[in-house]
Amino acid sequence: MQGLLKLPKNNSNRNYKIGLFAEILTCIYLIFKGYRIIKWRYKIPIGEIDILTKKKEVFVIVEVKYRKNNESAMYSISNNQQKRLINSAKWIMREYKTEKIRFDAVFISGFNIKHIKNAWQEM
Repeated sequence: MQGLLKLPKNNSNRNYKIGLFAEILTCIYLIFKGYRIIKWRYKIPIGEIDILTKKKEVFVIVEVKYRKNNESAMYSISNNQQKRLINSAKWIMREYKTEKIRFDAVFISGFNIKHIKNAWQEM
């Protein structure tokens, strides 16, 4: 991966660039799977959505996590993040006038991609 991104020694900047890489890789992956990217790094009043996509008539909020292994990535979406994304979904539903929305998670470890559809639902 060192050749793809010039990763700085500063960890916070390095992690930021790795996160960008993971989101770009996810966008490419989703496009090949038939999703249409609506927004990337979508800043809304409630927070930020990593990727907002649409497949057929369903809007999909995608949370992207990059970790050294997929197992640690799967446990990295906290309940607070889920609640924030649920509130973001309510904003998206009003903004785009839709009731069809779901939450997906994409976990990346190296170039290994795990896409979980319907990763969670409103509590």
